[in-house]
Parts: sequence; C-alpha cells; structure tokens
Amino acid sequence: MVSLYYRHYLTEIKKAMKKLNSLLIIILAAVLVTGCSKIRFPGVYRIDIPQGNFVTEDMIKQLKPGMSPEQVTFIMGEPILIDPFTENTWYYPMIYKPGRGETTEQRIVVYFEDGRFSHYEGKVVSDLGSRVASEQDKELNRRVIEQEQQKGPSATEGAGAPSTMPAR
Repeated sequence: MVSLYYRHYLTEIKKAMKKLNSLLIIILAAVLVTGCSKIRFPGVYRIDIPQGNFVTEDMIKQLKPGMSPEQVTFIMGEPILIDPFTENTWYYPMIYKPGRGETTEQRIVVYFEDGRFSHYEGKVVSDLGSRVASEQDKELNRRVIEQEQQKGPSATEGAGAPSTMPAR
C-alpha cells in the first residue's frame, strides 16, 4: 500500500517538474529574445551614446597646411586612432547614437607629410548640433525663442532687462 502511494506521489512530482522545466525554458527564451531584439518598447528610456570626436566645420577651417601635430591636436583634440604603421595619418571618427532617432556618423582623416599637416579627408556632418541635440533641448530652445518673440524688441532693450552677453 505504501509503495503504491509512493509511486503515485513520484509521478505527480515528475509531472510538476516537467511543467516547471517547460515554464523556465519559456521564460529564459523570452528574456534572451527581448534582450537581443531591436524592439523599442514605448515609455522605455534609452540613453544617447556619443562616441569619438565631434569635429565641426569651424575646426576644419582653422587647419592650415604646415601646422605642427601639436597645433592640430589643439584645434581638433586628441585623435581616436593613430595607426602605428602609418603614423602620419590620424583618425577622428564620430558616432552618435541617440536613444530615439537615427545614428549620425562622421569620419575625418588628417594627413601629415614630413611632420606637418598637409590635408584632410572626410566630410563634416552638416547641422551636427541639431542632430545631436536631444528632443528636450530642442523643445527648450523653441520655448526660449517663443518667449523672446512674445516680449518683442522693446522689452529686451530696457535698462532692467538681463543681458545675454557674457561679462568681460
């Protein structure tokens, strides 16, 4: 009698374990699939990921042939990569991956001849500032412009208006 009860108990435990194992496998698969997916769930915050050197058109305009590497570093910043096999080539890649929106990429390559800057290759991303600005920054700028337009030019010219120019 005891062995019958014991066998029945063991079969019930085995059934429960099979159900539990199946459930664990399904949960594990769901976690792995959602962790690797590109699905963007609404309401989930995603951070902006800037990587590399943000090279602007103003920086490029300051580069003149014959500049020393120190002068180029002062203008452009430290390069991300200096190839040990071609030390006369500096790489300034930039990738900006916003939490929401499209990825922006830029690659500027600076060349030196005889230890002096000779030329560069690559195209600077136009309107880089607006592409890397977050939606909150854009909304804040829009509100500031609206407020300035509502005040009108006579309101900002008065003696009591705060100055927007930095003190020297």
